[in-house]
Amino acid sequence: MSSMDLSKMGAGVLNERWVKYLIKKTHIRNLDHRDKGIGGSAMDLHLTDQIWKMKKGSIKNSRRGVYFDTILNNIDYAERVSWDSTHQTILKKGNTYVVKIKEEFNFKGTEIHGKATTRSTIGRIDILTRLIANCTPVYDTIEKNYEGSVYLEVTPLAFSVKIDIKTTLHQLRLFHGDPRLSLLTDKELHLYDYIVLEDEESKFSSRKDNIDSLDVTLKKTKIKMRKDEDEKEGVAFVSKSVDKDTLVVDLTDKSQNDYTLFWEIEPEEIIATESVKLIEKERFYILRSRQRLKLPPNLAVYIYAVVEKIGEWRTHYAGFVHPNFGTTQEHGTPVIFEVRGHNLDVVLRHGEVLAEMKFYRMLHDSELKNGTYKDQELKLSKYFV
Repeated sequence: MSSMDLSKMGAGVLNERWVKYLIKKTHIRNLDHRDKGIGGSAMDLHLTDQIWKMKKGSIKNSRRGVYFDTILNNIDYAERVSWDSTHQTILKKGNTYVVKIKEEFNFKGTEIHGKATTRSTIGRIDILTRLIANCTPVYDTIEKNYEGSVYLEVTPLAFSVKIDIKTTLHQLRLFHGDPRLSLLTDKELHLYDYIVLEDEESKFSSRKDNIDSLDVTLKKTKIKMRKDEDEKEGVAFVSKSVDKDTLVVDLTDKSQNDYTLFWEIEPEEIIATESVKLIEKERFYILRSRQRLKLPPNLAVYIYAVVEKIGEWRTHYAGFVHPNFGTTQEHGTPVIFEVRGHNLDVVLRHGEVLAEMKFYRMLHDSELKNGTYKDQELKLSKYFV
């Protein structure tokens, strides 16, 4: 990267140095290049003090050419929410809010595109967040030549949450060139060894067949949330039913969040020699993948739910896996699935496919090595102790 001229580059995901370059060139405004939220293949988005409660629930732009502030200024749709004197507020479960994002963008005359998703640690609390860009009729997308502000829709589903203006909920991945040109073909993908490892009874091997799919393991694993408690065994965490007015997940101070008040550990269940898990309607589960990832510095992954295949539940709110993920463990690191039951109870079976992966080429290698969940097995959000 001795020559920092983005216009001469091909297609790929922008690493941390390129994001800092865009800040310097004012393509990204209101963000310090030293911000700790600039990661290996994405950047955290920050909140402003402008927040609205949506009176009729979720609503986005219905067509191109519509600016979202016209919706927010309509009293039939939105009402302003006040922060307290310390810039904190509580978002109640089951309600939808919109917050204006601090960062502004000027990608006019560039080949930059953006794709956004919920931060992993937020998805694990069952908070649905989606980016809204002006004049763009789809969520989580910044199109070529975009200029202006963006907004974040926030819906806590399992628990009410306390946030402050420093809380980061969503992240943005930037591409130079059409993102489709950054996708690895099957032929290219199979040139890599040991980026997806198959875990079968602790025998690990490089996976070559169906390398782009992830299935669930319902085999028990050891869990230890706190140093002062005994090790437990389980296959999943499941949310408890809590009163939205009395018990709140505090995203401003994790020491206030006793995980036992919000979560149960689900044991392994065997039916006719097969491991299964009942996914109850309107409950939220945290599970892990049977495969383990070990990504090199030049690959970034987007994980998406295979909705048409998985039935009556939704899986995986947070979709980015960053370069160098899993490299601190010999056999890589599993991916966490965030699964919410819908209208009826269903039985999930060990080995079912829950998600698929798209592998993207980085424009240049990421230089960042570690992350919050680098050593995870079955793990809650970092906001629980």
